[in-house]
Amino acid sequence: MASGTQFVTARRGFRAIVESRDRSKRLRCLTAAAAAIPGLLVVGQGTAEAAGPCALWAFPADGIVRITQSNGWTVTFTGVGQQVTSRALATSPRAKMMDGTVGWHSSWTNDNNPAVVSFTINWSSGPQGDYTGTPDSNGFAHGTTYDKKNRSSKASWDSTTAFQCVSRSAR
Repeated sequence: MASGTQFVTARRGFRAIVESRDRSKRLRCLTAAAAAIPGLLVVGQGTAEAAGPCALWAFPADGIVRITQSNGWTVTFTGVGQQVTSRALATSPRAKMMDGTVGWHSSWTNDNNPAVVSFTINWSSGPQGDYTGTPDSNGFAHGTTYDKKNRSSKASWDSTTAFQCVSRSAR
């Protein structure tokens, strides 16, 4: 088993390759990683030459999801691909804080609707926030949230970090 130092060193090396200006080196590295790790979802930047609108969204490339709500709360959590990797933390304008467990419902599309992102946050203080939003062409999502236990408690929200398109639909 690799030590923590070896893991950090390998991660830095991988990051250097991924952030390299050499596109062929990045592609070889990501292809090798995808082949070597079963179930790995490699998330890349959208391109202008993509086939059509996004059919499947994943977490931002840096893994950090940040959203601001119309009621003043800011929510932050992390995820890779379509896997949540941390608890959510919310802060209010009055310096109140709460945390919760995030349940990612994935994203989907059909012939009549654009792809959406959907997740639930079970806040430790009791509310269950249901979040649904539609990413724009740059991946920034805009949507609504409501408390499943108190449907009159609702707000609009905007992501301040862009989600990544991982699958495009045919035109």
